[in-house]
Amino acid sequence: MANSIAYASLFQDALDKVIEQQAKTNWMVPNASRVKYNGGNEIKIGKLALDGLADYSRANGFEEGDVNLTWQTHQFDYDRGRKFTIDPMDVDEANFLPTATNIMGEFVRTKVIPEVDLVRIAKVASKASVANTKEIVATKDNALEEFKAGIVAVRDAGYEGQLVAHIRYDFLNLLELRFASQLSSVTFKVGVIDTTFPSIDGVALIPTVSSRMYNKVAKNETTGAIAPAADAEAVEFLIAGVDVPIGIAKHESIRTFTPEQYQDKNAWAMDYRLYHTALVEDNKVPAIYVALKGDASGE
Repeated sequence: MANSIAYASLFQDALDKVIEQQAKTNWMVPNASRVKYNGGNEIKIGKLALDGLADYSRANGFEEGDVNLTWQTHQFDYDRGRKFTIDPMDVDEANFLPTATNIMGEFVRTKVIPEVDLVRIAKVASKASVANTKEIVATKDNALEEFKAGIVAVRDAGYEGQLVAHIRYDFLNLLELRFASQLSSVTFKVGVIDTTFPSIDGVALIPTVSSRMYNKVAKNETTGAIAPAADAEAVEFLIAGVDVPIGIAKHESIRTFTPEQYQDKNAWAMDYRLYHTALVEDNKVPAIYVALKGDASGE
């Protein structure tokens, strides 16, 4: 049993680092510090309401103001997991750890991270207001104009902090084809890592594969996979304030079992479980802008 516990701890550390380094949406994770989580599948977000200014009276002094803190309860959208087994004829205790680490590392890179990014981007994109959602047909001539229109919309809504944008690689290419001289760079933390991205007007541009850029997801009831919904629209780019989306991923302990411990069959076994979701507080919705990919044929 001691070996199993040690293996699980090593897996957890290694897989957490993979997610920290490779998930494109990890800049959303520090915002989870605003969330209260006490276990289970519920999370709470504090919502603060304050009275505005009132006239000062030289006779009576200040008007009394109200401070109202309420907690909104949300549930994790996704409780996900998978179990893998390895036949003892293929691996012994001496090479179980490197073999299993490769398997779980590949699983996180190719299955977990794409799902987490897809879910977070879709959740944030779907929260954008009608006024801040626009369908565009991007070309090298209008790409910069369309992107700056998104910046203006968010700034005009009153957001003055750091802006971050997920953009498709093909949209970045359009910007570079004609406006490369107007691209600079900006550095900020993605998870715990300082990362440098190209930028426009100080807005960090995070190139993101097209398969993760949609505004709606659905679960395949046969395979269990999360994928763009049948009626999902492709996202050309998504702009949001750096403190607006809340990306949450809670790991249940990874468990490992030796062939002696695992009862279903003669095999080494590993299981992985993950609660995850993304949230946007109602008062932060104006700091989101999404450009949807239009039909170039005009049909």
